Amino acid sequence: MRFLISLCVSLLLLINGEIINGQTSVAYSNISSDPCYNYESLDRPWRANNESGVHICEERFSWNGWYRLFYYGMNIQMPETCVSSYSCNTHISLWLNGSHPQIEDGVVTREVCGNYYSGGCCNYKTNPIRVKACPGNYYVYELVKPQIGCSGYCTDVSTISQPNSTVSPNIITGASNTSNYDPCNNYNILDNHRRSTLNYWSMYGSANGLDDTRVEWDGWYRLFINGASAQMPESCFYYMSCGGYSALYLGGSHPRLEDGVVTREIYGSRYHQCSYYRSEPIQVKACPGNYYVYKFTRPPLSIPAPVYCAALLTTPSVDPCYNYTSLDEPWRATDHSNILKCDYSVEWNGWYRMFYNGQNTQMTESCVNHGMCGTHYPLSLNGPHPQLEDGVVTRQVCFSVGGCCAYRSHPIRVKACPGNYYVYEFVKPIFCGAYCVEIFYPFGSAAGDTINAAADDGSSSVIQLLSPFLFFGRTHQQIYVNNNGHLTFNQPSSSYVPYSFPARGSQDIIAGLWTNLDNSVRGVVSYHQYTSGNVLTRATRDINTHFPNLTFTASWVFVATWDKVAYFNLTNTETSFQVVLISGGNFSFLLMNYGDIAVTGHPLQAGYDTVNSTHYFVIPESVNGSFISNLRNSSNVNVLGRWVFRVDGEPRNSILNIAFSNISSDPCYNYESLDRPWRANNESGVHICDEGFSWNGWYRLFYYGMNIQMPETCVSSYSCNTHISLWLNGSHPQIEDGVVTREVCGNYYSGGCCNYKTNPIRVKACPGNYYVYELVKPQIGCSGYCTDVSTISRPISTVSPNIITGASNTSNYDPCNNYNILDNYRRSTLNYGYWFGYANGLDDTRVEWDGWYRLFIDGSSAQMPESCFYYMSCGGFSALYLGGSHPRLEDGVVTREIYGSRYHQCSYYRSEPIQVKACPGNYYVYKFTRPTLSIPAPVYCAVLLTTPSVDPCYNYTSLDEPWRATDHSNILKCDYNVEWNGWYRMFYNGQNTQMTESCVNHGMCGTHYPLSLNGPHPQLEDGVVTRQVCFSVGGCCAYRSHPIRVKACPGNYYVYEFVKPMYCGAYCVEIFYPFGSAAGDTINAAVDDGSSSVIQLLSPFLFFGRTYQQIYVNNNGHLTFNQPSSSYVPYSFPARGSQDIIAGLWTNLDNSVRGVVSYHQYTSGNVLTRATRDINTHFPNLTFTASWVFVATWDKVSYFNLTNTETSFQVVLISGGNFSFLLMNYGDIAVTGHPVQAGYDTVNSTHYFVIPESINGSFISNLRNSSNVNVLGRWVFRVDGEPRNSILNNNVIGFRIRLSSFLDLTQNGSTEIVLEQIKQELVKYGLPNNIELKLRKLQKIKP
Repeated sequence: MRFLISLCVSLLLLINGEIINGQTSVAYSNISSDPCYNYESLDRPWRANNESGVHICEERFSWNGWYRLFYYGMNIQMPETCVSSYSCNTHISLWLNGSHPQIEDGVVTREVCGNYYSGGCCNYKTNPIRVKACPGNYYVYELVKPQIGCSGYCTDVSTISQPNSTVSPNIITGASNTSNYDPCNNYNILDNHRRSTLNYWSMYGSANGLDDTRVEWDGWYRLFINGASAQMPESCFYYMSCGGYSALYLGGSHPRLEDGVVTREIYGSRYHQCSYYRSEPIQVKACPGNYYVYKFTRPPLSIPAPVYCAALLTTPSVDPCYNYTSLDEPWRATDHSNILKCDYSVEWNGWYRMFYNGQNTQMTESCVNHGMCGTHYPLSLNGPHPQLEDGVVTRQVCFSVGGCCAYRSHPIRVKACPGNYYVYEFVKPIFCGAYCVEIFYPFGSAAGDTINAAADDGSSSVIQLLSPFLFFGRTHQQIYVNNNGHLTFNQPSSSYVPYSFPARGSQDIIAGLWTNLDNSVRGVVSYHQYTSGNVLTRATRDINTHFPNLTFTASWVFVATWDKVAYFNLTNTETSFQVVLISGGNFSFLLMNYGDIAVTGHPLQAGYDTVNSTHYFVIPESVNGSFISNLRNSSNVNVLGRWVFRVDGEPRNSILNIAFSNISSDPCYNYESLDRPWRANNESGVHICDEGFSWNGWYRLFYYGMNIQMPETCVSSYSCNTHISLWLNGSHPQIEDGVVTREVCGNYYSGGCCNYKTNPIRVKACPGNYYVYELVKPQIGCSGYCTDVSTISRPISTVSPNIITGASNTSNYDPCNNYNILDNYRRSTLNYGYWFGYANGLDDTRVEWDGWYRLFIDGSSAQMPESCFYYMSCGGFSALYLGGSHPRLEDGVVTREIYGSRYHQCSYYRSEPIQVKACPGNYYVYKFTRPTLSIPAPVYCAVLLTTPSVDPCYNYTSLDEPWRATDHSNILKCDYNVEWNGWYRMFYNGQNTQMTESCVNHGMCGTHYPLSLNGPHPQLEDGVVTRQVCFSVGGCCAYRSHPIRVKACPGNYYVYEFVKPMYCGAYCVEIFYPFGSAAGDTINAAVDDGSSSVIQLLSPFLFFGRTYQQIYVNNNGHLTFNQPSSSYVPYSFPARGSQDIIAGLWTNLDNSVRGVVSYHQYTSGNVLTRATRDINTHFPNLTFTASWVFVATWDKVSYFNLTNTETSFQVVLISGGNFSFLLMNYGDIAVTGHPVQAGYDTVNSTHYFVIPESINGSFISNLRNSSNVNVLGRWVFRVDGEPRNSILNNNVIGFRIRLSSFLDLTQNGSTEIVLEQIKQELVKYGLPNNIELKLRKLQKIKP
């Protein structure tokens, strides 16, 4: 057969010989197989290149076949030019790198590019796709799952056109069931577990991929989840729930049986915005048997990937009030800091009742600080608990980030029970959060409280105290609980109008919230005394927490509670608070807890007052009914909603002026110097949180040694190197004012200058024109105390302040024998602020260093690390490490540079150099100095200095977890949840393997952040080495985790001392098939240009029609069947030679200098299992079982005369039944100037393939990042018979090839070169090698 090829070029077209792969025409024998008439319609206007705002990832959808693109019913096509990142409602915006074809071009293959940030228009490339132009002026695309990040196929709004009528395409349809009968008896079943509201993609992996605009709805539907009856939810669900992107829910309650068919609105969520989208209304009907049917319709196209949600429709068979699991976990309290608890790790099942140290409690209904309740994201109930008569109700669950209920988790069901308690049907939350319990002390009938009569303005009877209570010098034996929110000691009070404190009256009074309350209408007032039990235990803990300098044991507690009490004449209001009196020994304390406080116009007062007002306190803003609800978010002890006072004697809480009896007690002369220039209001760029530091006492502020003070005016958010910038809301005092209290405001985003308020602080003006501040831990977000550069002044000499000092040990002797011990576990490199809670808080600029120091971690010898650690490691913000290796004993005292990290930038900061000395006994001493003040919170890091007592090569734990493979998708594995201990050897399905040394795609290795080794594995002679660990986000090694130690072992394997990584990542293993001596390989002789002996195959191998019983593994990177080959210069494919050859990487390799060439055959075991899995994955239309595998590996082999190079690759032959496959794995490939070739060629070149760019030694390293099966570094081919890689068929009638080159076609010889290049491209796609090509030059004439 003669083929006539038409090559359209201008006479002087410049061509570089690069063939645009696969731009070949295909003629279809009938309309049913032509993708122009056999496609799925894809109408997603939110993918247009002028859309942005949400981030939807195509890799979450299932792609299968051909697609025609629409924009609200009109034709649209993919862009052919660069699209900005974050366009098309995704992160990485995908566009076609090449023009669309003409109809005569048939099916062509086009490269797909992605743009992310500013790295260039095509800095990401994903799998190519096939495209076809169709009659009617539209295109169809064979879309595939992208292999990069969160990416999306864009559409170009400039290409919109009205469609012409064509043959109807295939569509996805629901089950058709048209009927005029009752829909309760005639419905379609919709049973898909992915529609479940509990299916959230970020945590559970299996979600996303659904899009109900792609379904042709037909009739009525009944919902099921895995066979269990379900219904649509009636409340909001977080975006990306229910298997799609926009979770659709019912905008109203379900109908009753008697309502018949009703119409309900449908809403969809966008991020945390519940009703952002409004879909088409649907009809709903309640049916006998307690289920519902829905007449679903196609949602609006403008909603991104909308999905009708489903929630299980279950009624408890047993009353959950009497069939629950007790949940008593004190860390759930709203005052408990983050200890990394995550309720999504709990297998919740059924109903739960909450306790706190054995006492009944309930979920909090109010906002909780981020990082409290023992978790990262505290979960609270969005709405009040139900009443008994409400039965089982559903409540939204909020988690605290970016606002009180800005984001929501899955709703839960709640029921009120007799005995004043609640039960909850908990489910896995969306993120790492935990259900919180109230910090109120036990109350109500379940706690045994005595309940006041429900009488307006009433009081309790006189209550005889079980223990005397000392209140500012007066001892009381009795008390009254007054319904209007206050306690009195001598007589009851019916007063509903509070007087102002100080009243200078004749009685002691405690006002929890003294106002006009009315418990006759709503709410309960109750009280209880305790002299033993868990309440005393809790009170002891609370007081010792809030007063850390005391050693206190509670012996008596009195709790008075106002629970959901209404204001007078405001019957729908509810106000809850608690007054707790605590005593023990000579100490007395007053504790006030505030829940939800309704605003009111009634006069009110919160605080305490004494006889003649010798002592009093008014809680800030508690006299303003419009702001009284803020009590829930205020505190003087950094626990929102709690105020605590010591009340036994002298005024411990006074905010009055204080005269100090001597200079040692005056804070003007008893402060800590705080020189943090990075807190100035003109600084930004990093985010350091003052709640991570320990605050204790008074502080004087400096700026590089000069005075500075806090700002008195608004500071922009993200200034002062923090998120929420804190400033003083009020002027600084004068000296004569003494100590004053000032409100502290914070600004975040654009919510106003004082939209956040934290705990007030005390301030004092001092002689010498400076101020001291009693700074406390802020209670909001990530905040920081700012300084104002406009207030800088030179300091005047004053009495020297107290400072934090290291232990002084000055000596002229050898520092190896005279050093200070520095033992602080927080300096450990494993102490990372974000995940482990107890990090941060150190700042080595605040230490007065003196002499030499030896490092320890919890008593174990340690040393400074020699490599970079991530910021916020080591207990501070900027992790300092040694800029060079430690000295040897004979080196004596040496000087080393010190560097500090900023985010992922390792040497961003350079601190002062220090001296270091190696000492006998295998330890080091350091002469630490004060780090540079411009470095934010720098800390000298420490890493354990340990030498294995037993060789870890023979004392390791085997780690065989196949999900760690570089080709395994994310299943939410997290190695920071593993308690690593000692050394580990890695296996893959029983076969020896190793950590990958190369970049791994984000979301692979079974985790979110794959961890790879940054650098080569050691050699045997290296012993134990330390290697950086990279995780893949924003670049191959843009971010790092903690380094690990690695050792090479005899038998060609490695052991690793794994540690908890910083983030949710996992250590990856290579995808190479097992190799080396540990796998039982036969090793080729280390001979340049050598080969193996003849290898008799244990199973015949069929290679394009020829069956082989033997093979040779040649050291120069190729396999031959009939004879060995010493050739180190590859010939070009197609060679039209007399032999079959497989070139993994045929070039001039030299294993006599470096590296190992080895091979192994398998006829049983795990390798066959893996091969079976791989082939069925890469060829999903086959059902294949491997019966034989041959693995040849070139491991770290050098190029000839380039002894420092290392190149690793693998050729795997797989057969089973009548099938044969060739698999090539590529690791790190060094660039080279030697000729190279990768692919295969057959006798007479009837079949051949050249891997793109594999003939260019400068680009050969890209093999590690190339693939034809969407697994980076892997190429797979079916090689048993006819050309299986062809995209052609027997109905080919012609081709049109478009190419570009730098050759001048008018010159002699250039035509032949171009034709040969074209022929190679055509043969690669299945044409016989005996085709004849001719060039016909055409003159293009403009119309």
